[in-house]
Amino acid sequence: MGYKFNPFTGNLDEVGAGATAFAVLGTVATVEDLPGGAAQSDVYLVEDNDNFYVWDGSAWTSLGTLAGPQGPAGATGPAGADGADGADGVGVITGGTTGQVLAKASNTDYDTEWVTQAEQDVYIIACSDEATALTTGTNKARFRMPFAGTLTAVKASVNTAPVGSTLVVDINESGTSVLSTKLSIDASETTSATAAVPAVISDSALSDNSIISIDIDQIGSGTAGEGLKVTLYVTRGV
Repeated sequence: MGYKFNPFTGNLDEVGAGATAFAVLGTVATVEDLPGGAAQSDVYLVEDNDNFYVWDGSAWTSLGTLAGPQGPAGATGPAGADGADGADGVGVITGGTTGQVLAKASNTDYDTEWVTQAEQDVYIIACSDEATALTTGTNKARFRMPFAGTLTAVKASVNTAPVGSTLVVDINESGTSVLSTKLSIDASETTSATAAVPAVISDSALSDNSIISIDIDQIGSGTAGEGLKVTLYVTRGV
């Protein structure tokens, strides 16, 4: 009694009288690699198509593969446990007060801070008409501050330049100068932006409802100058 491999079942079958025995001799890469001749019932496995081939005495014939029909799907496995929550992302920083806005504190990512948004107002005050020669004197123009603020810069300009000497202007809050160096327009110039000696603010805090007045302390000695305007730059509530 003998046993041979059965390629249809994957088992070793008993070889009895009248039974055909298959002798699996090995594997080859492709059909073209099967030997040119063999003993009848010799079998090789061809790797590129996973088929068994038997020599029927004159040619190699495919016996198919050992793969059986697909089995039923297995039961679904248990669900895994949820992982731990990740760390919170970067959000809006705490703090701040009503009316403040979030602004960059530096070029570094997420470096922010709460700031009070400053609003700047510009006042242009006419201190004469456009064509009458200027004269010295106090209170050439007066108004009350509509809110508290910080005086950050001052300028002056004229339509007709003073000639012979510098035009000098003072700015007062409630009768007291806010300048330690007066505002001036040099002779033959029409703006304080080119003055040899720039104005210096000594009292920048302007109170709500305080009286702001403009004085002309000096005019041109040859031509007085005409059409004086004084500009105040004020940041609110600071």
